[in-house]
Amino acid sequence: MKKLWKSLALLLVVAMVLTSVTVFTASAETPETLYLTPNANWKQSNARFAAYFFGNGETWVSMTDADGDGVYEVAVPAGYPNVIFCRMNPSATANNWNNKWNQTADLTIPTNGPDHYTVTENTWDSGGGTWTTMNSTCLHNELGEPATCDTPQFCSKCGEMVVAALGHNYDEAHNCLRCYGKASFTVAGSGAHLGTEWDTKNTANDMEYDPQTSTYTKVYENVAAGSYYLKCVRDHDWGTAYPSADKAYKVEVAGSTVTVTLTGTVVDVVVEAPHEHDYEAVVTPPSCTAAGYTTYTCSCGDTYTGDPVDATGHSYTDGTCGTCGAADPDYVAPTEPEVTEPEVTEPEVTEPEVTEPEVTEPEVTEPEATEPEATEPEATEPDATEPTEKPSVFTSILMAIINFFKKLLAYLGL
Repeated sequence: MKKLWKSLALLLVVAMVLTSVTVFTASAETPETLYLTPNANWKQSNARFAAYFFGNGETWVSMTDADGDGVYEVAVPAGYPNVIFCRMNPSATANNWNNKWNQTADLTIPTNGPDHYTVTENTWDSGGGTWTTMNSTCLHNELGEPATCDTPQFCSKCGEMVVAALGHNYDEAHNCLRCYGKASFTVAGSGAHLGTEWDTKNTANDMEYDPQTSTYTKVYENVAAGSYYLKCVRDHDWGTAYPSADKAYKVEVAGSTVTVTLTGTVVDVVVEAPHEHDYEAVVTPPSCTAAGYTTYTCSCGDTYTGDPVDATGHSYTDGTCGTCGAADPDYVAPTEPEVTEPEVTEPEVTEPEVTEPEVTEPEVTEPEATEPEATEPEATEPDATEPTEKPSVFTSILMAIINFFKKLLAYLGL
């Protein structure tokens, strides 16, 4: 009998222990409901949300926001330790990976109370987040930074989001009146040059803003021939897109350039056929030391050089290049003989000696007396005139000098 009672007492103790373990295990079980607060990026384009549970098989469950507070909830199916929160395509009702737009990382459902997951701001895929307790009794009296256009406000104590991101408030020029930021625009549409078709998240198609003209611009080069459609989407969200209907354009010639501009709400598309170069040639002749070449320039600005011509080299004469005037480095000038100036002496000037000409009296000789022939001269009477005496040489010279001076005085009019 005692053995029976001991056995019953042991069974009672085991039952109590098992009950305690069961109660403890139940308190550590996963929460019945999970809550999701998407960030501003995830809320765009009227996205819906779903939870993918796995780890014991897999199942999809849609999430709902019944009270419209921006926090989505989902009932946790039994037996699933892991979850992935997903941003879904609102135009499709089926929950599958084909209709998924964005997702969190693989998450382990907490078993110690947290049941509210908040997606980190400014992230898209696997950007991380924070687990908090949705039913916390926190008074949220320690708030973090105020909410902005892109960032919600969180409680510094419990980490729960208190105020959702405010969103931008744009004017007609796409300037936010709240944060003074400028809207971004992305080209989304058809055609390989636009990347994935109708993709608002393709940052490669983001347009560049010019503050001088208040115009957004995107240029595509080497576009294939074909017909295309596009829209300019603000802040990667289909909620605002210009034009409201698709903008159609056609590329007639392959290799064309397509320029998309957005001014205000007006979208313009310009298609330019490939440019055909028309080059103008300018010849640069060779010099003694530099090669010559021809520069070809197109009106579009494209340019290149060609037709090289070797340098001509120097042509030296007496140590100097006759073409460019450069000095011959190997030239040795011939040595010039020393030039001495002859000594200049003034000739001695002497006055010529004036001598009077010697005047000599002509010798007077008596004629030789000869005896006349013994003939009787004819008896004639001699002339009664005296014989004239012949003038002397001195007299002749003196007369010549006197006549010269007479003529000179007459010439001079004296």
